[in-house]
Amino acid sequence: MGVVALPANLGAVADAADRSGRPARFEVGRVEVEVSNKKGRRRYRVAATDLRGLAVVEGDLLPDVGADGPDEVRAADASAGRALVAAAEFRRVFGDASRAGRDGGGAVLAALGENEATFGVADPRAEAERVTRLEQGRGLFPPVAATVQISTEGPPVASATVPAATLAILARIAAAFGDAVTIEFREPGRPLVLRAGTAAQTVTLIAQPTLPGAAEPATAPEPAAAVDVEPEPEPHPRAAA
Repeated sequence: MGVVALPANLGAVADAADRSGRPARFEVGRVEVEVSNKKGRRRYRVAATDLRGLAVVEGDLLPDVGADGPDEVRAADASAGRALVAAAEFRRVFGDASRAGRDGGGAVLAALGENEATFGVADPRAEAERVTRLEQGRGLFPPVAATVQISTEGPPVASATVPAATLAILARIAAAFGDAVTIEFREPGRPLVLRAGTAAQTVTLIAQPTLPGAAEPATAPEPAAAVDVEPEPEPHPRAAA
């Protein structure tokens, strides 16, 4: 496959990996990186999991960055199409590239070899070129493709599109009140409701949906204006008699 260029934002995937360090059947403390060239389409897939949550990103490889990037990466073994590397180091390498490319760059050169994967910041504007060699994991990794296929098979019963930043904030709040969160869907256009808590304390979180084609999330309807209604006069006691 040769040396490839990967988007710097892939570092976020590493957050889904297991951080406990506990022995497990699968190498869940690592990130799986796969690259392919099928029918002329150069693609990547990056995945991480702690066996409770799974993050998978697929996309087209970045165009060749020419002479940019460390020569050490270009000279490294790139004969493999897959790497299984430590999540913490993967996160650091791609974080470096994100910071280096804030003004328009942000790529990582990767050479996936049989024994190690070599990564380097491809943006020439970086203050210093950093090359990282990571040992290839030899253990098992969960079957990503099969898991995605089984989990996404068939149409969803319900769905809602909300701003990612809003959902992340609400999820962090929910985590402060309980170990699990319940997500409630209603008819299209209605807010997404998240609930968490214990028998002694509960939290309700609401995320307004983003309507298709709209830049801003849908807003809740304005409450109806209060109308002052004068009470009907009570009948005079004599009239009632």
